[in-house]
Amino acid sequence: MDPARIIVAFAEYMDWGGHHVTRQLFEQNLAAKLHDPQFTADIGALLAPGYSWNIADAAQAVSSRLITLLPGLT
Repeated sequence: MDPARIIVAFAEYMDWGGHHVTRQLFEQNLAAKLHDPQFTADIGALLAPGYSWNIADAAQAVSSRLITLLPGLT
C-alpha cells in the first residue's frame, strides 16, 4: 500500500466529481460515522466472513496513514 498514491487518486476522484474535502472535514466526518451505529454495523457486512477487526483500531490506522496526508487544517 502506498498512502501517497491513494491520496493522489482520492484527490483526482474528488476533483473529477467537483468536490473538495480538507483534512479537517474528513476527520469530522469520520468521527461522526464512528458514533453512528448503522455505519459501524454496515462495515462488518462488507468484510469477509470470519474476518475479525476493531473499528477503533481501523479508524486510527486510516487516520494516521491516510487522513494526515490530506491538505487542510488538522
